[in-house]
Amino acid sequence: MEQIIKDRYKIIRSIGAGGMSEVFLAHDELLDRNVAVKRLRNQFASDKVLLEQFQREAKSAARLVHPNIIGVFDVIDDEQGQYIVMEYVEGRTLKEILKDYRVEPRAALQITMQLADALQHAHSHNVVHCDIKPQNILMNVNMIPKIGDFGIAKMVSEQTMVYTDNIMGSVHYISPEQASGEPVTFASDIYSLGVVLFEMLTGQPPFKGDSPVAVAMMQVEKPLPPLQDFLETVPLNLQSVLDKMTAKKTNNRYASAKELKEDLEKILNSEPLQQGDEEEWDGNTIIMEPVKAADKSTEKKGKIIAVSLDKEAMARTAKNWQENIKYRIKNFNYTFDNCVIIFTLVVCLISAIAYFFLRSSNAMTVVPNVVNMQVEEAKDKLEDDYKVEVQEESSPTVAAGLVIRQIPEEGEQRRRGSTVKIYFSVGAEKHTMPDLIDMSLVKAQQVLDELGMKVGKTERKYNRQYRIGVIIEQEPKAGEKTNENVPVNLVINEGDKQLPDLVGKQLSEVERTIRQLGLRVGEVRRVNSMDIKGTVTATYPEAGAMLPGYYPVRLTVSDGPDGSVMGAHFEYTVPGSSNEKHRIQIYKVDKRGRNLIYSSIDAGGKVIKQTIDNGGVRASIIVYCDGKQVQEDKF
Repeated sequence: MEQIIKDRYKIIRSIGAGGMSEVFLAHDELLDRNVAVKRLRNQFASDKVLLEQFQREAKSAARLVHPNIIGVFDVIDDEQGQYIVMEYVEGRTLKEILKDYRVEPRAALQITMQLADALQHAHSHNVVHCDIKPQNILMNVNMIPKIGDFGIAKMVSEQTMVYTDNIMGSVHYISPEQASGEPVTFASDIYSLGVVLFEMLTGQPPFKGDSPVAVAMMQVEKPLPPLQDFLETVPLNLQSVLDKMTAKKTNNRYASAKELKEDLEKILNSEPLQQGDEEEWDGNTIIMEPVKAADKSTEKKGKIIAVSLDKEAMARTAKNWQENIKYRIKNFNYTFDNCVIIFTLVVCLISAIAYFFLRSSNAMTVVPNVVNMQVEEAKDKLEDDYKVEVQEESSPTVAAGLVIRQIPEEGEQRRRGSTVKIYFSVGAEKHTMPDLIDMSLVKAQQVLDELGMKVGKTERKYNRQYRIGVIIEQEPKAGEKTNENVPVNLVINEGDKQLPDLVGKQLSEVERTIRQLGLRVGEVRRVNSMDIKGTVTATYPEAGAMLPGYYPVRLTVSDGPDGSVMGAHFEYTVPGSSNEKHRIQIYKVDKRGRNLIYSSIDAGGKVIKQTIDNGGVRASIIVYCDGKQVQEDKF
């Protein structure tokens, strides 16, 4: 059913739901743009706490205007419900993206910088979000992040708000102070943003546990795992920035989101990014701790020496080292200690060879392109380096058996032995054919339109077991699987004789017309009416129906007024222009039942007048236009 809120926002479809609200895609009819409408669920409308939380979100977000924060356009509180009208962001949540792949370090830093800028804007307006997590970060089609869902945001003044009854927020991203029920500050958002950055880089949150309480305790007590456990290379200084973002004590974190953004910019502006575990000596003199000499008499403890990387000095050292080795081999003394040394060296050598072998087998490789290949061909190309996960996906444009897409995409680097997902086409999406039997043609067309299907050929055939005008056969049959572009052929229960408009004519003339058409007069029902006695006021079937030979046509005929009371006057104007045709039905409903007193196909603009005489009994007059009730009057 079509719903329009405040005569302006036309609901299109549901696009998301949460515990206390549901979000719809809507169209702003006034400004001709798509918007997102968040509605508080009806069962919570009487809950004062949740209602205040919903209204707080609107107030918090409405104060903020920033390119990385979802904007609030309107707040509606009416008899239909509680609504927040927001900016519609076409894209996916960061959480949905992270389910498929990790974010490259440079992109992760750029996204975090934009989020830090958005938080600085919120904090400057004394708003703490309190629930920063990938689920609340929308990425538009240009991969620009936008923060939404200020459902548990707090307004901060000189006195910081404290959560006393419940700890709000998602446990995998919650700050230690939130988990402990302590005061919340701007630093709480910075901690949560640090956890989001960690997940972008590693593909998973830092803490996992058997219960929310266990994860919350880890947030309070444990430091985040080091990035080097997950990444082969870590940009220089990134670990220290992340450590500062996620410090357990708030005073050890960044003083502001602005300060965090500045540090992230410093990392990004070093082109190319320096790698924390691949630092290279550049030939300059460096300072290091002294190496212990073999002769203890010459050892000088605590001395700091300078080591030069001069190439000539290194060459001389290498030559002396080679001569020394030759001498020691020639004059080797096979004592027990020396044998232990040899054994240790051999073990170390084998270990080193095994390490480098395993390291090379786990090296990073560039993922090849397998899109548009046959599934088996794509698997053969990938399985030498990767594990391959195959999934089906319908596609109206890609032939069955060909790869539609792959994750990771062509050109991305992944470790040997990691998983590559390929999605192959099974052809156009198959629909289960609905049961259209006993539906009218108009209703069947609506059902097929919703499935992206259409009506094919229509035939007429009469079957006395069904009503006139309904579908009695369909191809494909109900329950069969079919593509959306396959036309559906229908057989309608009709004959070859069209019933004309007989309303307003005398009974004798109507009976003669019916017989001339090869039909027959069915039940004749007489009702008291202010119409001329003997005038036909309704027929069943209605005018325009296609009927088989000798089909009975039921008639409603005026028997004139009963004279008990004066008639009440009733009028209805058919909507639309004179070029439009509408099916009008008028029923009288009283304690004696429901009676059809008018039925006809009329042009727009026609005024239908009826005089209602119900013998002093109270009655309702109900008007239907094209099957939809449009008016009701009581007499």
